[in-house]
Amino acid sequence: MRLWMLLLGVMCIAATCEKPVELGLPLPDPKLVVVSNFTTGEAMRVRVSRSRSILDDSPEDYIADAVVELLNEDDQFIEQLNLVIPQINRVSPYYTTQGTAFMPGETYKLKVSAPGFEPVMSKSAIPPRIQIQQFSVSGLTSSPGSQPGSVRYDYQVSLSFSDPSAQTNYYHLNFFQQVQDIVVEQSYLQPVVFSPFTDNNYLLAYFAGGVLIEDEPFNGKTISYTFLCPSKSILPINCSAKYMWSCAPPPRNIISSTTR
Repeated sequence: MRLWMLLLGVMCIAATCEKPVELGLPLPDPKLVVVSNFTTGEAMRVRVSRSRSILDDSPEDYIADAVVELLNEDDQFIEQLNLVIPQINRVSPYYTTQGTAFMPGETYKLKVSAPGFEPVMSKSAIPPRIQIQQFSVSGLTSSPGSQPGSVRYDYQVSLSFSDPSAQTNYYHLNFFQQVQDIVVEQSYLQPVVFSPFTDNNYLLAYFAGGVLIEDEPFNGKTISYTFLCPSKSILPINCSAKYMWSCAPPPRNIISSTTR
């Protein structure tokens, strides 16, 4: 009996020891957060937002009055990017170039400023294109989708490429599913978004589609990957899969207060 009373006493004490602690740490001033990916043959897109606390779960606060300038390696002005506010709510505002043709091996600089923030500047270059040596699509299956009359397609994509040695490389592999909608009679490319639950130190699912890869585990070697590509539920279609890809440093290194 005394033993039970002692255990209950310890349990009661343990249950009442918890107390919220207010650390009272000062919050740092918000800073500019700039994310940009660019490659040959496409316009540069730059998204500008403000930093926030790691505990802040509010929506991203994008900045629409920033001045985004593109410079060359010698700090010569090329152009000022224009703001685009998409009509689709799920697509965030971005700044884009109008006529610059980006070339591999050329160094470009971005200078971003906005009222109330310290300006940031960084530089990056498009590395030479890496050829995909093998690419295949297999295991196509279909199942009823979440909407009445819709179909879900799942398939595997396998590919391999050789990584240049003697340098650290980052890859952004993008996958798009080409969809032919027979209801509205139009075709569009639907990005494949992967689950972040399989992320590791060298492979991350990118929120806008595809994956980001660091070459440390296979530097200078030929690497092969197989991805299970789950599609969204879509209305009855004729479905085929194709790939598009680009090679660029990960977004966190594109723009910051320091250079790469």
